[in-house]
Amino acid sequence: MQQLYPYHKNKKLYKCPSNLVNEFCYFLGCRAAYIATGHRASVIRAGIKYPSAFVLSGDTLWPVTGPCENCDKDDYSQNCVGGPANGSPWVEWRVHNGGQNILFADGHVKWYEGYVPGEMTFRYDEMHGWQ
Repeated sequence: MQQLYPYHKNKKLYKCPSNLVNEFCYFLGCRAAYIATGHRASVIRAGIKYPSAFVLSGDTLWPVTGPCENCDKDDYSQNCVGGPANGSPWVEWRVHNGGQNILFADGHVKWYEGYVPGEMTFRYDEMHGWQ
């Protein structure tokens, strides 16, 4: 959010209108960068081998705790897709009709009831779950 807000100046882009609880309702898919480096790091888009399956972002019910400067929730250390079937620790993700909208690196968005192994990856160069 901090990188893009100066250009569009619209916080509504980060809030789902059906979520009446949280000010910001998304997570950033950074698990691949964490696995590749062993620490928090930026995602390297050129390293993404499966862009139509690489989870880049999605809805979440994970509340913002603390100042807005830390509102970019990420999945470095907590699974944000599909609950415990995709790895623990996990955060609540069932935002819309028992599922969530997922944004993939190729730009498409799709609604899911949970983690689908053949359609999602959390690694740069292989199809792999969050865990």
